[in-house]
Amino acid sequence: LAIFVPVDPTDLRAVIVPKAGIAHNHPTFPRMKVPCAVRMKYANAVEIFGPVAATTLRVDKAASTRSLLGGKLPQELHESMINDRVRRNIVKGMKHESAPSGFDLGVLHQFNLEQQDVLAERYIQSVNTHADGMYVIITMNPQLAPFLHKARWIMVDTTFKVVHGKTNEWKLVIWVGEFNKRLVVGRVWSNRATRSAFQLVWDGIFDAVKVLTGKELVFRLFSKSSELMGAIGDAEGAQAQALGDTVISRRMNNPAVSKMASFNADEILLSIWKTCLVHYTRGILNILDHISSEDQDYLRRFLYLELGETPEFYEFCNNHTNKKIQDWWRHKKSYPWLLPSYNRSLSQMKKKYWDLMPADTNPIEGSHAQDNQVMSTNHPILHAIILLVVHVNYSRNLLTFDSLSAKQYDNDNARILLASMNSGILAKRDNTQEDLFKAQGRRQESMNRKRCATAEASVEEERLSSQLKDYQGKAKET
Repeated sequence: LAIFVPVDPTDLRAVIVPKAGIAHNHPTFPRMKVPCAVRMKYANAVEIFGPVAATTLRVDKAASTRSLLGGKLPQELHESMINDRVRRNIVKGMKHESAPSGFDLGVLHQFNLEQQDVLAERYIQSVNTHADGMYVIITMNPQLAPFLHKARWIMVDTTFKVVHGKTNEWKLVIWVGEFNKRLVVGRVWSNRATRSAFQLVWDGIFDAVKVLTGKELVFRLFSKSSELMGAIGDAEGAQAQALGDTVISRRMNNPAVSKMASFNADEILLSIWKTCLVHYTRGILNILDHISSEDQDYLRRFLYLELGETPEFYEFCNNHTNKKIQDWWRHKKSYPWLLPSYNRSLSQMKKKYWDLMPADTNPIEGSHAQDNQVMSTNHPILHAIILLVVHVNYSRNLLTFDSLSAKQYDNDNARILLASMNSGILAKRDNTQEDLFKAQGRRQESMNRKRCATAEASVEEERLSSQLKDYQGKAKET
């Protein structure tokens, strides 16, 4: 062979001239095409892992894949599998097979499919989409919906970790007294947090309850037959205002019961809405470095002021020169219902209702952590709502549930409640606030008794030691 290369060392081209009359061959091309058997084997590995949560990295490193391939890496099955794109395309194809309409707003396709089911098996209750890209998806387990009519209060909050991207999950939590149990009865998935979006949220929830139970959910303020005393949430203004709008649009008011001939959204909230006290305190903690300890203590006292003490507090905040306090106060005054929703004496809610409702949103905050542990986080919408991630462990012949969907989690809760109803056995017998405070009191009392016993023993030990020294001194003298 004669090989000619350019003088320029950066030019990597070459001209090869075989000698005439001498036989020669060419190197074989790399085997880039994936054999059908190899493709099917890797697709099987993806199927076993679960296409919903599959990525090439997860599938390649999964124990189920190693077991299926006899300890080999996918790249060792065939030269073509070394190419990441080849494996990625197989995973992508499997994902498309499992959810042809996609994992995001493929949820609309799933909703249409569920409309063919009987009412008792539908989980996605409604899907609202708008030209500006906003969407609101209402989900509720039909077996859990009736518990809302027995609820004394509803608690709402938004969590941000479950779904990947801009979609957030809004949850509706109640306390089921007959089971001493916190229960998530409704979940809403949306990419907006405006007043109009939250009205779709509230309307969707009330519509779902009416469809699933055949009965409108109303507040006790408007109906003597209702158990629902009020709602509690954080200081998200749009969320609370939208509830007031929904009460008006659904014509819940019965003037004969409520004694309210007419009202606007803000006036309604004065009678049915409480705001979490922890969020109030958290707002003060955010400006802690910029205010004096005396101001901090005085701001905290607002939660417990009587009606005659509030004018002095208002005057204090209005005239304060600290910019941080002025900004904090400006936000608190921006909604007519907000300050009364923190303070029992200012609120127009019936005092017995106020006292029976929680002072904070800790129950729903706790549900976020529990859900994240069971359902994991950062999922596409359809995955978070509907699809269950199941892995198969071939070596042990086991099914591994890596994460539950919201639907499966709510279904499980409904089954647990049914088991409790049939058996009369509660998951936690002593689980009310009263029970917890009693247990806390007993623990404190026990600790105090032990502390007193230790102190008495210490005194007795000192007395005996002193007495012993006296005897020893007398013995030396004699």
